[in-house]
Amino acid sequence: MEGDFPLYEAMEARLAKAEAELEARRRTQIDDAAASAAVEAPAPEAAREVDNWLLKSVSAGNVLAFEWDMITDRLIRSENAERFLGYAGAQISTGTAFFKMILPEDRTRLLRVLSGLRKRGGAYTEIYRLRLPDGSIIWVEDSSCADVADSGKPMRLNGVLIDITERKRAEADASRLLAETQQGQEALRQSEDRYESLEQAKRLLDALMEHVPEGITIADAPNGRIRMISRYGRDALGAQHDGMTAEEVISHWTVYQRDGITPMPVSDLPMTRVLTTGEAARNIEVVMANAKGQKMTLLCNAAPIRGANSEIVGSIVAWRDITELQQAGKALKQAHDELEHKLAERTEELQRVNRKLRAISDSNQALEQKNAQLRSLTCELSPPLLDQEGLAEALKWLCQQFRKQHQLNVQLTVAETPAIPDENLRAVVFRAVRELLFNIVKHANVKNALVRMETDKGDHLHIVVSDKGVGFDVSKVLTRCDATGGFGLFSMRERLELLGCGLDIQSEPGRGSSFTVRIPLGKPAAEPKLESAPASAPKTVIRGCGGAN
Repeated sequence: MEGDFPLYEAMEARLAKAEAELEARRRTQIDDAAASAAVEAPAPEAAREVDNWLLKSVSAGNVLAFEWDMITDRLIRSENAERFLGYAGAQISTGTAFFKMILPEDRTRLLRVLSGLRKRGGAYTEIYRLRLPDGSIIWVEDSSCADVADSGKPMRLNGVLIDITERKRAEADASRLLAETQQGQEALRQSEDRYESLEQAKRLLDALMEHVPEGITIADAPNGRIRMISRYGRDALGAQHDGMTAEEVISHWTVYQRDGITPMPVSDLPMTRVLTTGEAARNIEVVMANAKGQKMTLLCNAAPIRGANSEIVGSIVAWRDITELQQAGKALKQAHDELEHKLAERTEELQRVNRKLRAISDSNQALEQKNAQLRSLTCELSPPLLDQEGLAEALKWLCQQFRKQHQLNVQLTVAETPAIPDENLRAVVFRAVRELLFNIVKHANVKNALVRMETDKGDHLHIVVSDKGVGFDVSKVLTRCDATGGFGLFSMRERLELLGCGLDIQSEPGRGSSFTVRIPLGKPAAEPKLESAPASAPKTVIRGCGGAN
């Protein structure tokens, strides 16, 4: 944006010229000092004289020459040291005293440079700050070179300090002026951007007002004078409203309330309402006659337009002709009512059919449940495993079922036992063990039971079902079973005796119970009969309540 800020450009030019002059002066002083130091000397004494002459020559300028003996810490300065540093010569006679003048944050950096010189020698140029006795701070440029002994270790540091404070100030002023220039340029760029944004916004608004399929009216405060109206709005109304106030609109075109009969006062117009209240107006229906005298129902949404200080400067109203939409809605409602009536008739008919189907479904479900219960009961009373694998495997399955269904932990012990070929006998014995385990679940009040299957000298197969529960009085239980005819121990005993088997019962209150089913081996079991068992058949042995019966 060249040429836009002549004042800044002039200041930059002056600063650049001042910097160039300072830099030329500094380089001349350094070159003169270096040239003087480079005069060939035939002997060390002559070299010392050259050094003294160099110290005197630089004292006249804004340059301080020095020699620092890094072994003895002695510091030799040019004669302008007091003017340059603000101290008398005796006060700055060592390198340590000089280093105290360097600002701490710069001192650390310079010490790292000197540490490297002590290892490898060489030269350096560093810029740092010195604090003078009066508290002021100056910038110096230090250009020094280390003299290295035959051993390779630096012994002496020769150098010059150039006061570059004015240069630094000029650089700071230049930076500040540059920053101000950049800020001015940025402000101008932002202004141009805002102008371009406004132009773009105007083009966008013009495009919207020309092409959007919506009525848009923009009016100024406080009297609602219309500034713009969209093409859709002009075509819908068939007339121009631009430049008219809200009062003039009311006087030229009759505006009605939602019913299309009651005239609407100017204060109720969406445009004037938002100008008065400052609040948006949503979904307001207004009936208005167009240029042909046809009434139109307009759905309006209005909002205030606010200025930079939040003051109301205008209003915007977006509206749409919903006359055809309302007519379509009425027709749709009529069709909906007819459909709803027919749907109610069909629903009642479907409900009647559904009730019949539900009754049939309930019957089928009940039948399925009965079948499932029957299959489950059949499986429990005589599982297929009993015929396929034998009594031992069936009892193992039975113990697992009680653990899953009744949380009764049944320990099964099976010794080597012969098979029972008679399927009726196997079924009765299996059901007897099942019934005994059920009695433990219902009456023993325990979580553990024991089932043991073993032979007795090869004559009988014994199946022992025992627990350590509450126990019972055996004589009373058998008597009660006999009296009631229940499916209990008495019934179990009779079924076993009809097949030539026996049942031993041992129990006392508080001492658990033990039931032993005895099955004779060596001959097939007798067919079940209704009459009493033969005299030679095993009898039921009852032990409990202090002795055997």
